[in-house]
Amino acid sequence: GYFQYFQYSVLKSSFSVELNYWGVNIGSVAYTLFLQMLFFILLIYVKKSSTKLNFNQSSKICKIIMISGILSIPLFNILFQAQ
Repeated sequence: GYFQYFQYSVLKSSFSVELNYWGVNIGSVAYTLFLQMLFFILLIYVKKSSTKLNFNQSSKICKIIMISGILSIPLFNILFQAQ
């Protein structure tokens, strides 16, 4: 949440000097928002899980989060080089 607040505050700042921080653009903000929604969904699934099927669904969400994290490395690298 703090990282997303930092991104948003830098995007909305009105300094006369161009701020160029790694990971601060609209794509990065959308990506972290997507990950936060996945974490929130995972929290709900784990809290409501009581059967093996429910925990299997939670496991799939965890795997999606992990793949998203791994794929974020080249994505953020490309976004940073474009700035």
